[in-house]
Amino acid sequence: MAWSWRKSKKASPPMKVEIKPVLEQQQVRPADYITKPSPEIQAKLDDRDKVSQEVKEFVEGHPEEASMLLKAWLTGAFKAKLPESGKQ
Repeated sequence: MAWSWRKSKKASPPMKVEIKPVLEQQQVRPADYITKPSPEIQAKLDDRDKVSQEVKEFVEGHPEEASMLLKAWLTGAFKAKLPESGKQ
């Protein structure tokens, strides 16, 4: 008999699945896995928080200017002038 992709005419018996009870999960405390950041890392995080807060205050205080700035940045209309190199 030649091999083919067609299924055989004999039906396979249904699979039997055994369901086992779930063991009680151990209590996981975040303090077991989370370490306190080093002072250098904490300082960087604090600086980032300060900048984020200043941006938020600017947007809340000057929404139209903030939207114009964002639009200019997204469209590429606001490009910094880079010094030209000596290449020709």
